Amino acid sequence: MKKRIYSGKKYLSNISSSRKKEIWHYTYKYEGQKSYWARTEESPEEYRIRIQSEKMTIKYKSKEFTLAELEEMKHSLKKKYLYDFETNELLSEEEKLLKKDAGRWKSLQRSKRRKGALSQDKVDRLNEMGMVWNPTKSDWDKNFINFKKNGLNTDIEDWINQQRDLYKLNKMPKENYKRLKALNFPFENIKDEEIKLSYSKIFELIEELHKMREEFELSEKKKYN
Repeated sequence: MKKRIYSGKKYLSNISSSRKKEIWHYTYKYEGQKSYWARTEESPEEYRIRIQSEKMTIKYKSKEFTLAELEEMKHSLKKKYLYDFETNELLSEEEKLLKKDAGRWKSLQRSKRRKGALSQDKVDRLNEMGMVWNPTKSDWDKNFINFKKNGLNTDIEDWINQQRDLYKLNKMPKENYKRLKALNFPFENIKDEEIKLSYSKIFELIEELHKMREEFELSEKKKYN
């Protein structure tokens, strides 16, 4: 963005009947231009404060994020969600039926296991395929589904570390190990590993940065009022 250069002059316009106060206009030009041609109600100090505020970043772990970067990440995740939804909606009736039948079949296996009617051999084979046994009540399974859909991300970071600790201590249930292995879960930290920001974490950082900017702007404006 080109630098705005203030002329040093301001002009009083008509008193605003709605705001009932004097309105000043400040003239300026942009760097590289010869004449001062633009006018704005924004004073040089207000402009400086706004520009500094817009440049502010928020740190999460070792990275700094601007508001524009966070908004773009949020928009991208929202687009992905809409794409996934629309893609599912575009399935043919036959594909929808097959998907529905697969869901019913999984529900049947879950029911059989609860009743003790599913052999351990079949349980093991389903675990090796990444089976989810209790998707609505088990927190572990909910986190497992999250990893299956989104990979390593901030919503399940504590859960990820917990699985790794259990693996190192050789205390992880065999069933969970088989299911995680089916999804190529990284049981050990990878160099330069990326834990993606989830939608909720991005939203949280945006809210925090907005608050930081508001507090900064208020503090700076008090110096000139």
